Amino acid sequence: MAHSWLAVWVLPLGFVIGLTFGAFGLVMNSLAPGYDFFTYFFTLVLTPTLLLSGVFFPGRANAPCAAHRGRDTAAFAWDRHRAPLLSGKVPDNIVFHIAVLLAYACAAYYVALVLTRAAPLS
Repeated sequence: MAHSWLAVWVLPLGFVIGLTFGAFGLVMNSLAPGYDFFTYFFTLVLTPTLLLSGVFFPGRANAPCAAHRGRDTAAFAWDRHRAPLLSGKVPDNIVFHIAVLLAYACAAYYVALVLTRAAPLS
């Protein structure tokens, strides 16, 4: 249970991470020729992202190259700030990490828009 008002900021942060992963889903939706294609997204993109980012276990337990690669994921920024906010602390570099999340979301929405417009209507 959270004992600080800072825990309220987890909700807008969750909204931003939802937009980010939703944008990645829209990119895969624009590429998908059929329903079965979405298993590639979960297998090749989402699972490694969550495993390397430290969501399920500490990222420092990974090999150095995997730990470095995990810091580049959107889930890392979410996980990096969720725990301190729930424990009543202001996270380090929160503005930078939220900007990274929004940059990921904007870039993915733009790619999804371009791919959707280029898709043939059939």
